[in-house]
Formats: sequence, C-alpha cells, structure tokens
Amino acid sequence: MRITYYYLFLVLAVAFWTLSVSAQGPGRQWQAPADPAYEMREISCVSEGNRLYGEAFIPRSPGKHPAVIMSHGYGATHEGFYGMVDTLAKLGYVCYCYDFAGGSPRSRSEGRTEDMSIFTERQNLMDVIDMVRGWDCVDAESIFLLGESQGGCVSAITAPYVSEKIKSIVLVYPALCIPDDGFVLYPKRENVPDTVTFMGMRIGRAYYERFYDGFDIYKEIAGYQGDVLIIHGTEDGLVKPEYSAKASNVYDHCEFHLIFGAGHGFWKPEHRTQYHAYVIDFFSRQMRPKRIQAYLASLRSDPTAHTLRPDTKKVKNSPYAGSKNYGKRIAVFGGSLSVNPESDVAKQLWADQLGAEVVTYGVGGAGFSIDQGYSLQKQVDTAGIYDVYVLWASTNDYTNDRPCGSWSDYTAADGYDVYKLHTQCGGINYCIRRLLEKNPQAEIYFFTSLRFFGTDAGHNPYSLTPNKTGKTFADYVEAQKACCAYYGIPVLDQFNLQGINEFNVGNHYKDDLLHMNEEGYRRIAPVQAAFLSNGR
Repeated sequence: MRITYYYLFLVLAVAFWTLSVSAQGPGRQWQAPADPAYEMREISCVSEGNRLYGEAFIPRSPGKHPAVIMSHGYGATHEGFYGMVDTLAKLGYVCYCYDFAGGSPRSRSEGRTEDMSIFTERQNLMDVIDMVRGWDCVDAESIFLLGESQGGCVSAITAPYVSEKIKSIVLVYPALCIPDDGFVLYPKRENVPDTVTFMGMRIGRAYYERFYDGFDIYKEIAGYQGDVLIIHGTEDGLVKPEYSAKASNVYDHCEFHLIFGAGHGFWKPEHRTQYHAYVIDFFSRQMRPKRIQAYLASLRSDPTAHTLRPDTKKVKNSPYAGSKNYGKRIAVFGGSLSVNPESDVAKQLWADQLGAEVVTYGVGGAGFSIDQGYSLQKQVDTAGIYDVYVLWASTNDYTNDRPCGSWSDYTAADGYDVYKLHTQCGGINYCIRRLLEKNPQAEIYFFTSLRFFGTDAGHNPYSLTPNKTGKTFADYVEAQKACCAYYGIPVLDQFNLQGINEFNVGNHYKDDLLHMNEEGYRRIAPVQAAFLSNGR
C-alpha cells in the first residue's frame, strides 16, 4: 500500500509541476506591460497579518472604471497575467494582479507556503476585493473576478461570500479537482503529512486537512447566483474539463467554452487569443447598460414553458419506433417560427412520432448574427445537454441586413475570428461548435429558413433583389447550407421542399405572409419528423 501511495504521489507531483509551468508557459508575457493608455502602481494590502504584493494597471482616462481582480494558480505569481492586463487596461478596465500569501516560492507577498490553502487564499481574495472597491478610480458596482487554475478554484469558492460586491466571475481551467486529488494522495486524514515538497514548493497539512470535514466543492460554489464564464481546454490532462462541465451545470447562469486542442495553461498563442477574446466579449456584454441587459433578459425563452412530451397513446403507433433518434431529448433554437404557439402543432407531432421530449429555446426576432435579437448564439450558450440539437434558421438576419458572411467565418480557416460572429455564417459555425463542446456525441440537424411572401425576394429563388448588404434571400439560404456542408451537418432544405407558393400561401400562412398558421405547420411537420428520425 505504501508503494501505491508513493507512485500516486509521484504522478500527481509531476502533473502539478507541469500545471505550474504550463500555466505560465512560453505563451506568457513576463515583463510588466507599459502603454500611454494606462499607468502601473504597486499597491499592497494586509490579509491575515501578511502583506500581499500587487500591481494595479489603471487607465489614464478620467472617471471611474470597471475593475478585474486576477488570481493566479498554484506556484505561480501575478506576472502570469501581464498579457491579459495589457489588453484589458487599454479597453478601460482597472486590472489588479497580486500574489497570494505563501502562494509560490517566487511570491513577492509575505506568508509561508506551508500555511497556504485554497481557504487562506479565499481570505486573501476577500481582503483584496474590499481594498479595490475603495479606490477612487473604480466603479464599485462593476468588479469582476478572474482566476486561473487554483486561482479559478479560489475565485469560485469566494464568489458566494462576496456576491453583493462583485458583478460576475471568470474561471479559467479552474482546479476544482484539488479536493479529489488530495483524497487520491491521502485517502484518510491520518495519511496527510505535516509537510511535503510538492512540485518544488513545500506545503503543509493545512493544504488538505479541511477537505476531510465533509467539504463538497460543488455545493460550495453553487451558492453564487451571478453570471459565470468558464473556459477550459479539451486536452487538459491536469484538470480534466469534466470538472468545469459539472460546474457549468451547478451554476444557474453559466457560459461554458471549451478551446479545442488546448492543454492546461493555454500556452499556444492561438489558444491564448481565443481565451482573451472570450473574456473581452463576456465583459463587454456584462457592461451593457442595465436597461439593455433587462431588455435582452426579457427576450429569453423559458424552456420549461416550451417543453412538449409525447402522448403515450400516439407513441404506440409511431412509424419511427426503433429509429436512431427515437426516445431522445431534442432542443430547438431559432426565431419566431420555432417558438410561435402555432409551431407546437409541428413539435407535438415530433414528440408523438419520435417518442421524444422537445424543448424550445427559440426567441422571436432572433437570428444567427450576434447582433440579431436574442441570437441563436446566446440561446445555445444557455442550453443544457441534449441528444439532438435543431438549428432552425429564421428570416431575421436577411430582413434586418445582418451580413451573410461565408462558410469559413469563425472557423479554423480564419483562426476563429470573433468579429465574424456578427455574420449569419459566423453565428451558424459558432452554434455548431458550441453544441459539440456541450455534447460531442450529440446529433445536430439544420432547418433552413422557410419562405416568406411579403416580397418576391422572400420566396423566389431566382430573384435578384438584394437587401442592404447586397445579398439576396436565396444567397442567405445557400450560405446556411454551405456552413453545414463544411461540418457535415444534415440539412432539411425547408426553402425548397415545403411545397408552398403564391398559389396556396393563403392556406398555410397568416395575413402577414411571414409566419405560418397551424395548417402550415401541419404541412411541414411530417417531413420534419421523418428527417429528425435519422437525419435523412
């Protein structure tokens, strides 16, 4: 048994040593950044009798600014945030990065590493928050926490205690595995040594001991009700992404991004670029005026109010019993055509013929462009884990003159350019990627836009009448199919296959000639159900 523990210790020691090195690896900036847009000040505070060293990067523009408090990982220091600091300070954020007490042999803060734990670091962070809130240059209503690795874990367990003092939190490959790793090394409290040298740093019994008092890290973090952004690498062998996935389901308001191919530390430049882009986008949305946030929140679909379940009597006679997707859970994203009350006629038929639960996240006015209403990108971000995802394209991107884009928008071809999320195609590709991050085993199906009959361009595939971007509606539909072709996503071409035209439109559409009536949904529902049964 001693040999087993010894080898487990060696494996985890090597892993955590790699964690520390990779978390501040070659992709990091090591010299304190400098720019005319901001100034750097060394500012310290006292926590539990220890002086904490920190550096504040303060925009030179007048007035109060939002602030980001950055917490480093095990054995790391404040220097690991220099690249992020330079970006955010130029955008008008006060950035404060600091060293935990006893957090590293290279720390400029006081404190013994033998006394350090995630709980002492929690107190450090709470004291830092109180200090930063008191600065004249800081908007005390707009304070964000950002933590990497162990610092992400510490930010997560701190947030429930300071929820009224912070706006939201960002957790980057958070080391929520620390208690589990401790139990692997030391299954019982009596196994924990008084001190041990771990990845080049001497830590003490305090690092592990409180885990044996019934500490449940997920119950601890669930107390935070604010907005959360989690970013993790799919190839992180040190903190498995499953820990973050579980956390994303614990939080009520969580946005979870996986970075494909990234390990712990995001040391490759392309991975750090994606990381920074996710953070900047999250912060910018958090900083929208409250009236806009309230309006967008009002647009959100309530999935519990749009859940349809099969009629047990009708399921018995299903023609699709035994098909690939029979008995699965289906989530639907789209605009008004996916969520109007009349659409329940179609979705109930899906539920009955496929023995499926159908949950709708669609919101009226939504498009794929991030600028179009409560976009499908936002809908997908809020969705849970399902077996089948249906992306139902609306007409809104076209009618509201959002850029159509091309199949390569927000793909590896352009380095996942976040600016392409403003196009229809960038939004489609984002949604496909995010859904596969949520559930790599899921089936994704695409319904193209339906025709609309208010103008000739809405139903005539040969119309040359463009919108303000210079594209026809048929161009938008073809671009939808091109994006799906790139990823191999099955497409139901509703524009060409619905069989509705100017001679029978009155039987199937409302007076606005844009939205289907119940008869219209009854016409397309069997085709949709057949397609959803097996993707053909």
